[in-house]
Amino acid sequence: MSDEFLYDLFHYLTDEPKTAKAGDVIYVQRTFYKHYGVYIGNKKVIHFAPKKEGGIAVIHETTLSKFLGDEADYHVVDFSGEKVYTRETAVRRAKRCLGIKGYDLISSNCEHFALWCRTGHKYSTQVEDPEKALPPELKLLLDLGK
Repeated sequence: MSDEFLYDLFHYLTDEPKTAKAGDVIYVQRTFYKHYGVYIGNKKVIHFAPKKEGGIAVIHETTLSKFLGDEADYHVVDFSGEKVYTRETAVRRAKRCLGIKGYDLISSNCEHFALWCRTGHKYSTQVEDPEKALPPELKLLLDLGK
């Protein structure tokens, strides 16, 4: 087992979800990826996803419970040490994007959108290093298979 794997496992097991403030970028861990959105307050989230199953992905507002889906909780992205827009600006940027379509897994996904709202840069750590998006228990299975 690699040191990086052990670090990721420890971080995953000890990463306590925080309460989001309006303008925070949040994510939920799905089976094979993390789903991102911008928390805008009052238990509402703006994210890039289909409004209904099988629909076309569009940037839209939803409730926190619908954003969570089957997950029990979310995590707040930590931007400490990075130059970012204020939370208020992130909310304004997210609201200005409502209704935009054109989802692309590689260049315009939910992480690209949410991180752009807070940082001004469209990037996706999951596209750059897909293995980092996996939960530690799946990484362990991959490591065991090597």
